[in-house]
Amino acid sequence: MTAPYLVALATSDGKIINQHFGRCPAWTIVELGGGEPRFVERRETDAPCGEGGHSDGGLDAAITLLSDCRAVLAARIGPGAGARLKARGLDAFEIGSYVDDALSQLDDYYSNPREASRVG
Repeated sequence: MTAPYLVALATSDGKIINQHFGRCPAWTIVELGGGEPRFVERRETDAPCGEGGHSDGGLDAAITLLSDCRAVLAARIGPGAGARLKARGLDAFEIGSYVDDALSQLDDYYSNPREASRVG
């Protein structure tokens, strides 16, 4: 079992990871590593991407909002956002599945990195 850590989920309903990183208006934060996942809070943000592109300042603000998390799970993460997340020390995973399944995969990945397949 790993030490507890925070995970940011791009989900509109708390059941399925179904939001694009840049269009996610609110993040569900859960704690993993101490047994069952535990809901921590929901964090509101101004989504940095819109119809005409993205805002660099908005992207940085979203990443700062999630900076205490170990990982970010979203249905889609563009290469620029993925690189910025990685540069800030966050693992970014594209996964479009049920939250419970994704969290189980992620916990396995961190608990047994040599044996676990990539999340997603």
